[in-house]
Amino acid sequence: MNGNPALATAYDSLLLVIDPQEKLVMVNMIRDCERVIGNISMLLRFAFIFDLPVLLTEHYPERLGYCMEEVRWFLPAYQPMRKHIFSCFGIPEISRVLSEMGRNLLLVTGIETHICVTQTVLDAPHNGYRVMVAADAVGTRKPLDHEVALVRMRQLGAAVSISEAMMYEVAERDDTEEFKRLLELVK
Repeated sequence: MNGNPALATAYDSLLLVIDPQEKLVMVNMIRDCERVIGNISMLLRFAFIFDLPVLLTEHYPERLGYCMEEVRWFLPAYQPMRKHIFSCFGIPEISRVLSEMGRNLLLVTGIETHICVTQTVLDAPHNGYRVMVAADAVGTRKPLDHEVALVRMRQLGAAVSISEAMMYEVAERDDTEEFKRLLELVK
């Protein structure tokens, strides 16, 4: 077990999937949406392999649609936390559920990078969480919005990484059955 607090671990991490919703993705509003949704789905499969808790949110689903079927398929149960506030921490119920999960590191993925993802990531430390954002599993409409948001989150204390690096950190070693299953995901 790694004692470095900068690294993600299986015992301390949870996957927070923010708003991967139909209308945002289906009308090609999100740049590189296939890559983003593919990486979100891969991270969900990974979370299952390593027994990480998962929390899914949906922002104003009556207008933006519900979670993409491609993402929903990999959820153990479809129980989204619905919100009308951009930051997940603006919803007391979401804060309560996160706290009950008993993990300190949020592995963050979702849509849109510069709005709900950034506001949640910037609120997380004030709520007692460390954060790691999967840069290749968050998305937005415009490239500049995405890049500026990633820089801002990094400058204000969030770790920014990529999906594969996050998964290897949690895996920690290559001599387990879970790691063999991880290799199937990244091939």
